[in-house]
Amino acid sequence: MDEKQFSKRGSKIIPMLDELEIMASKLNLPEDVKAEAATICTNYYKENPSDYARYPLISLTATIYAACRRKKLPITLDKIILSTTARGYVDRIYAERMYWRINKTLKLKIVPLKAEDYISTFCTGLKLSDAVRNKAKELVREVENSGLATGRKPTAVAATVIYIAAGALNEYRSEYVVADVAGVTSIPIRYLKREMIEKHIINTKSEEK
Repeated sequence: MDEKQFSKRGSKIIPMLDELEIMASKLNLPEDVKAEAATICTNYYKENPSDYARYPLISLTATIYAACRRKKLPITLDKIILSTTARGYVDRIYAERMYWRINKTLKLKIVPLKAEDYISTFCTGLKLSDAVRNKAKELVREVENSGLATGRKPTAVAATVIYIAAGALNEYRSEYVVADVAGVTSIPIRYLKREMIEKHIINTKSEEK
């Protein structure tokens, strides 16, 4: 789309940017992430205006997620989707597909997040102490060094080490509560915990090395 065509349709993107601002504010996103989301929205609208017209909520959800990933803000797609429930239903699969579509179209340079990047955010959501946070970070490094993190979702790895660290420091949170905050199921937590025991990273009695 050339600049003349874009200027004709420019007024149509204003409501989208207003809605984007509302959604981003509800998530308490930093100003730099909001600005990045607005830039992505504007640039992608310039390339594919029909996506925002046909799938506005899905497109805006994917846009916010892309901005968070660009700025290395460890927020899950599930959390963004959950924040939109009052505005309408967003299917996770479609939102993820739209994210990759935006990513490919704009050739966004996104550095993959590691499990450690999620620990502080998840611990805050679970109201856990700094001691648990630090213990979880120690454990995640051991998991990565052992090779157990390979092929696993960073969010699931983070959830597992937080679950173990919290239990070890008498700040127990159930698998289901930790999994819910991390946007995963309890199953990968159980599997990774079992493998950590087998690798002698933790033991069954204290859940500490």
